[in-house]
Amino acid sequence: MIPLKELPVCKEFHTLETAWNKTNNFALKAPTGSGKSIGLPWSINDKELCSGQILVVQPRRIAAISLARVLSEALGSEIGEEVGYHIRFENKSSKYSRIIYVTDGILLGLLASDSSLSRVGLVIFDEFHERSLNNDASLALVKKIQQNQRQDLKILITSATIELDKISNFLPNCKRLTISGRTYPVEIIHKSRDIKLSLFKQVETEARRVMKNWPGDLLIFTDGASNISKIVREIQKQKWSKGILVYRLFGDMPLSEQEMVIEPKKSRKIVVATNIAETSLTIPGIRIVIDSGIAKIFNFDSNREINTLLPEKICRSSADQRSGRAGRTSPGVCIRLWSELDHRERPKFIEAEIHRLDLSELFLTLLSRGLKPEKLEWYESPSNASWDKARKQLQVLGLVDHQDVVNETGRLISKIPLHPKLGVALYQAAGQDCLSELALILSISEGRNPVNREYVGSYDKDSKSRKSDFDIMMAAYYDAKKSNFCT
Repeated sequence: MIPLKELPVCKEFHTLETAWNKTNNFALKAPTGSGKSIGLPWSINDKELCSGQILVVQPRRIAAISLARVLSEALGSEIGEEVGYHIRFENKSSKYSRIIYVTDGILLGLLASDSSLSRVGLVIFDEFHERSLNNDASLALVKKIQQNQRQDLKILITSATIELDKISNFLPNCKRLTISGRTYPVEIIHKSRDIKLSLFKQVETEARRVMKNWPGDLLIFTDGASNISKIVREIQKQKWSKGILVYRLFGDMPLSEQEMVIEPKKSRKIVVATNIAETSLTIPGIRIVIDSGIAKIFNFDSNREINTLLPEKICRSSADQRSGRAGRTSPGVCIRLWSELDHRERPKFIEAEIHRLDLSELFLTLLSRGLKPEKLEWYESPSNASWDKARKQLQVLGLVDHQDVVNETGRLISKIPLHPKLGVALYQAAGQDCLSELALILSISEGRNPVNREYVGSYDKDSKSRKSDFDIMMAAYYDAKKSNFCT
């Protein structure tokens, strides 16, 4: 890693420093490769501009961990000392930590346990363009704290694609800043999907070609662990890939395996990843990108009436983020497996989760904290119909009354990080001694049904007598476990 002072954002930090004491709200636009995720918190802390802790909110766990470790190493300290991170199930920070990288879900939890963020002096919402539901809710709550309790609390919103005018209209007296980056040119090549080939074979064919014709390491974007594994197997069985390291990278991998991917290697490597590698995370050596143009994105499944991950075409800004991975340290190339016409027809930005997801879980969380969701100041307000739908569902589930008062069961369910409908199911299962079975069913069915009914009878002789799809799912799971099946 280059010295911290040499990061583009640190070289231009004087623009932020000059405005620091004039306002408490900032919006900063800085391109991929500017070093904003580590350079900004380090510079603010190094110049002693902030008396409290600095929270840096990241959309993904691996980004929070990676950034904390990179900054700790640069400062010559142990993780959890001056710099730490806090993600679900793991807290590597202390009261002595000056800079703490957190996920948006953790920040929402911290706001529940410390309603004034008493130890915090600055909250940085990094990669804000991703616009998760937790991020929007956290920003609304932090703004409320700033207005009503902590006039000294500072807010800094950063992104490579941030809409500065919109942010400055939302945050009072917001200072808008733009910082240049150090990115290199990336050649974009569009190649339409070949319907004669599977995605896995087309990706392998392109990988073979680019690894022969371009220097550097290769990053391949696709959707989900299953497709990642299929692409990895397709590449590894080819003679041309001998001697090349091939890695998987997705959110549910053990953190130790994720960390292996971002460690510098002497051999050339190929990383097959989900959109986890789209922002914040820097994988050394990447000069080539192959982009399938697909990602699993949280959406509302109208058939099951729950929020779930579904495969979708990515937007143009996400495509730009992905191609930018190839230009971090030198000129690169990006192969997009869709046509230029398809690209032009894609939206520039993805619609924020607050407009496309069911809001029942968020509604219950806020009510349980004594807050009226409709009364908060949102960066983008949900429709009244969305709030009404959430309210009605919570009433049907018996968690709130018609005056929006949360009962004891509702308060318990609000602490479970699940859609209230699923939380109620777990609550009832606990009382009927089948909690582990239902938890397994919910885990299996989180995405689309993994069992193809057309072929069930060929491997499950008891399928006709099974009472439901859930029964079949469990049978398939136990069979897969017995045979040590892996995607």
